[in-house]
Amino acid sequence: MKFLSHGIARVRDHHHGVLSLYSPLISHGLALFPPPSPHQSRRPIHSFVSVRKQRQTHRPFRHQKILQAQSALQQSLFTTLSSSSTNSSSFSFSSLGGVFGGLRDMSTTTSQPQLSPAEQRDVSSILDFWFSQPPLNWFAHPDPGAFDATITERFGHLCERARSNDLGDGWSETPRGALASIILLDQFPRNVYRGTPDAHSSDPLALDLATRSVAREFDRQVDPLQAIFFYLPLEHDETLVSQIASVACYEALKSRCAETHPDHPVDFLDRSIAFAKSHRDVIARFGRFPSRNKVLGRQSTDEEIRFLEENPSGFY
Repeated sequence: MKFLSHGIARVRDHHHGVLSLYSPLISHGLALFPPPSPHQSRRPIHSFVSVRKQRQTHRPFRHQKILQAQSALQQSLFTTLSSSSTNSSSFSFSSLGGVFGGLRDMSTTTSQPQLSPAEQRDVSSILDFWFSQPPLNWFAHPDPGAFDATITERFGHLCERARSNDLGDGWSETPRGALASIILLDQFPRNVYRGTPDAHSSDPLALDLATRSVAREFDRQVDPLQAIFFYLPLEHDETLVSQIASVACYEALKSRCAETHPDHPVDFLDRSIAFAKSHRDVIARFGRFPSRNKVLGRQSTDEEIRFLEENPSGFY
């Protein structure tokens, strides 16, 4: 009950916080899809074109308009995020007007919980293990069964503690601690609980922590390949706002790398951006990831079934 009530509260707080992020999208949406005039006559019940055919006719148009709204908001986010790289010393996330939960800049907090020596060892163990892997192994390990077993044996108990909100408060107060926590909440469950609903059960907690971490600019205080794990909870979320923010974060990261890490390989970031856009487009089309339907006990629509037949790997 403690975990459930805390999780509900954190999700509620997150959605209250990001409400301001909807404003630009809603504004674009009203411009693109104006409500009918009160004087506009209703369509006759008996129409020469069936409702189903009308929906099919207008679906490409509506999808195109949704993508236009996405692009406008995403460009606004990207411009603000990337421009901060040239003046990072004075930049505050408050300049985004509420993006990422409208959270205040908490980097000046003076009283912060500290990690114990044992917790510091746990954080180092998680990060050393994860980032010693070739990047492609994170998402497509050649021996997933053995990889899952290793993670379960070494970190399964920490996953359970993270999912139960039983980690110390100090974990979320430093970039390294927050990064390790997000890996415990967002990455390791997909290995430890693969093929079960528990693989996604801690996603809301990961999303909340990632949002607060980005608001505190923790993603700017780690290596670029580590920073992407602050954005993956956004990419894994089944809401369009999170997906738009995810793409904007990846593109801003690439822009910063061009200035601060000119020798850093960008091919992995390019692939990350491409995957993020693919995730965004799936959510724009379906409002959820069809590949999760079976595991989560959700009924797939005919369109989702066709999508899964054409894209067997889906997005998980």
